[in-house]
Amino acid sequence: MKNNFLFILAVLFAFAACGGGGSSSDDKSPKEQRLYVVDGLSGSEVVEFEGKTGEFISVFSENTADSSPYSMVCSSDKNLLVSEQLTNQVVEFDGKTGAFVKVLFSGSEISGPTGLALGSNNNVLVSSKSLENVIEINSQTGDLVGTFTSGISMSAPFGLAYGPNGNLFVASGRYDWEPGAVYEFDGDTGAYVGKFVDITQPRGLKFGPNGNLFVASPYLLSVYEFDGSTGEEVKVFSTGLDHPHGVAFGPNGNLFVSSTKSGEIVEFDIETGEKAGTFVSGLVNPFELLFAIGNSPCP
Repeated sequence: MKNNFLFILAVLFAFAACGGGGSSSDDKSPKEQRLYVVDGLSGSEVVEFEGKTGEFISVFSENTADSSPYSMVCSSDKNLLVSEQLTNQVVEFDGKTGAFVKVLFSGSEISGPTGLALGSNNNVLVSSKSLENVIEINSQTGDLVGTFTSGISMSAPFGLAYGPNGNLFVASGRYDWEPGAVYEFDGDTGAYVGKFVDITQPRGLKFGPNGNLFVASPYLLSVYEFDGSTGEEVKVFSTGLDHPHGVAFGPNGNLFVSSTKSGEIVEFDIETGEKAGTFVSGLVNPFELLFAIGNSPCP
C-alpha cells in the first residue's frame, strides 16, 4: 500500500510539473501576437512577423500582379480584405491560410482605393485617393451599396478609423500645398459631423489604447498624437521616420509605425515619444499594420 501511495504521488507531481496535461500550451497560444504588414510593390500583399521580436515568419498572402496594396481589414466572416491601388480592387483572402478567395469589388466607383474599415453594419467602407468620398460595399456579396460619407467633399481621403464615440474619422489631403485634415462623420449614417484636426497630408490613423488619435503624415515625417476628445495636439513621434503611413499598437502598448521609404517598422515608447528601436527592416514599401492574437490576422 505504501509503495502504491508513493507511486501515485510521483505521478501526480510529474503531471503537475508538465502543466496539468497540456493546458499551459493552450493558455500560451492565444496570448501570442503577430504583426501583419501590407508591403506594397514587393510582389506580396501581406507579410507576417512575430509580434514580440519582429522575426520574419512568412508571406501570408501574395498578389499576382503589381497591385500596390495599401490597407487591410478583417471582414465579418474573419477573412482579410486588402485594397489595391493600381488594380482598383478590394481583394479577399482566407483569414487563416492567406489563400486568395475572390475580388470582392472592382469598378469605376473606386480609383486608387486606400483606406478600409468595417462599418457598424459589417459592410466594408473604402476610401479612394482619386475620389472625394467614402463608399460602402456589401461585405458578403461585394455589391456597391452607395456613397457612405455626405455633407462635404474631401481631397483624396486615405486612412479610415472608428473612434471610441462610434464615429468614423477620415484622413484627407493629397498634396503638401493644400490644406489637410481629419474629418469626423456619423458612424452609422455617414453624415458630416465636423473637422476634427488640421494636419498636412494625413495618411494612416488609429485611436490608441489611451483613447487619443494617432495620425501619420509622410510630408511632416512624423506621427502626431491628438487628444481623442478635443483634437488638441499632445505629442509628436518623428525620430527615424521617412514618409510614415501605417500606425498600430503592439502587445507591449508601444506605437509601431511603417516608415515607407526606409522599408522599416519603427517602434516608439507611447508615453515619452522616444524611439524604442527598429522593429522590422528590409521591407520594400510598407503601408498598413495590424497586430493580431494567434496565428491569423483575423482571429
